[in-house]
Amino acid sequence: MKILFNGCSHTYGVELEHPETQRYSALLGHDHVNLAQGGKCNDLIVKETIEWLENNTCDFVIVQFTLVTRFSHWENGKWKSYQPKNATLTNRVPRYYYKWISSNQLHYTNFWKNVFVMESYLKKRNISHYFWRFANKRGDELEKCVYEDLTSWSDMLQHQDLLGHPKNGGKYWLDSHPSPLGHQLIASHLSGILPK
Repeated sequence: MKILFNGCSHTYGVELEHPETQRYSALLGHDHVNLAQGGKCNDLIVKETIEWLENNTCDFVIVQFTLVTRFSHWENGKWKSYQPKNATLTNRVPRYYYKWISSNQLHYTNFWKNVFVMESYLKKRNISHYFWRFANKRGDELEKCVYEDLTSWSDMLQHQDLLGHPKNGGKYWLDSHPSPLGHQLIASHLSGILPK
């Protein structure tokens, strides 16, 4: 079985000494491609997953969605991901975005739109898949958006459901990313989901 993985630094294996061999995608023991990158936003996770699948084949797709506050912007002939920590005085695009455009409702609507688009594309292509996410549950004060109601992934597993919260530390976390034991736990969880 060939598996396509995409996500942010948690799927890439940031903070691991040897990410290519210690991250959960490698531990599953299947032929795979890992498109994950540190700092990648959900817009680009979905876009790059679809682009890869338009030119390649696989049997299963695992997408790890990331923080809802990240966004993408076309700049100097390429797409870039931004997050709140990029909003410095010298970096005007994220500074203006987070000051004048950003809102919790916008973040969550865009997140669920990405989940819905990814799920719809994979269903249309008849590709089995699994989604999970890094933190950011919708607050009670936010209006539920139509995309959340349309997807079957509205209650997807979060990192902290499996590994506990990174702020609490423990054996499953390094600084702010899963430890080698954390990646082993993720791989064990996913091995129970993959088709036999």
